[in-house]
Amino acid sequence: MATSALNAVRRPEVRAFAQRVVSAQTTEILAIDALLGGRKVTVPSTAPSHSMDTMDHE
Repeated sequence: MATSALNAVRRPEVRAFAQRVVSAQTTEILAIDALLGGRKVTVPSTAPSHSMDTMDHE
């Protein structure tokens, strides 16, 4: 959702917050992937399995 906000929002304070969320989540995901890899657990694909393009978000 934060990545979507970066693409859709123009307010600098919202964009700055969204960028911090993306950065924090990316670091967290990499750490969890490393832990799972250390336990020989297969990490699922990050590819989305569905599209929400037709949803109205107003």
